[in-house]
Amino acid sequence: MSPKMWSSTSWDGSGLWVCAKRLEKGRFRWPEAGEEGNKITLSHEELMLLLGGIDLAQASRRGWHRVTRAA
Repeated sequence: MSPKMWSSTSWDGSGLWVCAKRLEKGRFRWPEAGEEGNKITLSHEELMLLLGGIDLAQASRRGWHRVTRAA
């Protein structure tokens, strides 16, 4: 598959669902495959970032905390 093309298939119980996206410019920056070989596992959020053009290797999660206001 080209670094400019992404496709996925999924079985939803009643049929096969196919999704594809092709970039006009640039390339998808795929994360490195782990010990499983050619398999990568992405969370929903990581997939959305990847499809939005974000390089996951340079992205980092920010820590967050809930601010509570004293009454």
